[in-house]
Amino acid sequence: MLHLFSGRVNTAEFPGDTCDVNAALEPTFVADAHDLTGVPIEDYDLILADPPYSAEDADHYGTPLVSRNKVVEVLSHRMQPDAHLAWLDQAQPMYAKARLKPEAAIGIVRSPPRPTVDWDTA
Repeated sequence: MLHLFSGRVNTAEFPGDTCDVNAALEPTFVADAHDLTGVPIEDYDLILADPPYSAEDADHYGTPLVSRNKVVEVLSHRMQPDAHLAWLDQAQPMYAKARLKPEAAIGIVRSPPRPTVDWDTA
């Protein structure tokens, strides 16, 4: 398993290699996710990706905001056909359906706040 955009991962509890752009976090691989130079993507059957969701998140983590589509494109060209990508984000990146086949999605539907209703008096 590869933890992409890893930050700090307790690999005793969540085994695998880590990849982050920030060398100070001591990941297995220090690499920009836009090209993943030096990371043997082909060797992993599961990649967990949890990128910064917004520019504010990227600033908070001291990392650049990523181009979701570019990262997924790089991964899809290098992943083995039977490998899986789990992408945790607020937005679904675009991808080539010829290279990636979605198996599942968990979505959150956001709606505007509604007024509080007192059901005892309504």
